[in-house]
Amino acid sequence: MTRHILVTGANGTVGREVARSLARLRQTVPMEVLVGLRSDLATLPEGVTPRRFDFRDEASMAAAFEGVDAFFFMTPLIEDQLALSRRALDIALAAGVTQVVRLSSRSAEWDFESELRAWHREIDADVAARARRYTILRPCSFMQNFLTHQAEGIRAHGRVALPIGEARLPYIDARDIADVAAAAFHEPDVHHGRTYVLTGPAALDMHAVAAAFGAARGAPVRYVAVDPDKAAAGMRASAMPAWLVDSALRVHERTRAGLEAGTTLDVERVLGRPARSIHDYARDHAALLREA
Repeated sequence: MTRHILVTGANGTVGREVARSLARLRQTVPMEVLVGLRSDLATLPEGVTPRRFDFRDEASMAAAFEGVDAFFFMTPLIEDQLALSRRALDIALAAGVTQVVRLSSRSAEWDFESELRAWHREIDADVAARARRYTILRPCSFMQNFLTHQAEGIRAHGRVALPIGEARLPYIDARDIADVAAAAFHEPDVHHGRTYVLTGPAALDMHAVAAAFGAARGAPVRYVAVDPDKAAAGMRASAMPAWLVDSALRVHERTRAGLEAGTTLDVERVLGRPARSIHDYARDHAALLREA
């Protein structure tokens, strides 16, 4: 029987990779991969079908979920995400969706102060209570964030700058998150009721991360430790909403305290192979690390 899987957030870091991973899987497993988009995506993996999907447009969601039996549930990073996510789940289940793979955050495991992590936990609990089959994915920080936020500094100045001192983090490649999601869709009974905390294979300090990028681009990259107070002041002075600033500062503080260095083997247990390393990521994206 052909499964019909809808991926939300396909314009984002993880959702894009989930669509790609499922597109590869559909070469051997009968499935239709649909991506829910509010606006057009420049490039889609071969064999993936777009559907209009807007969390603020109930009619678009109802139409997007028509004939769908599984749903990659990525919450938009907005202040009313809790209410919108609950409504999206209502519509998905009413349409006949029987499996939900939900993207959450490892920070939801420990951050009981910020609003963002509370929203994550509430949405996770809603999915667990109502979906017939579900899997929760709680990854740590993405390797892709370096290219999203640090690419210009790497290319132009050979520099990575973060306010986390000498702390170590087990960054994870979003491609591994996507492959775990695809595995959950492929075998929903095996992964039902599971919460996977996803990390890379090793916790590295930023000097090691910078060295990996330097080796891949063929030119040195150094780490600059940003003063935490200056970083906090900069975020508060920016257009970033207060609830997002609060969440980011809590992660930075915990990271500097050495409390985010723990690793898990969940990627390896699900996929039967180790998680990709920062060296793998840097090598695969070397062209984007070099000056134009």
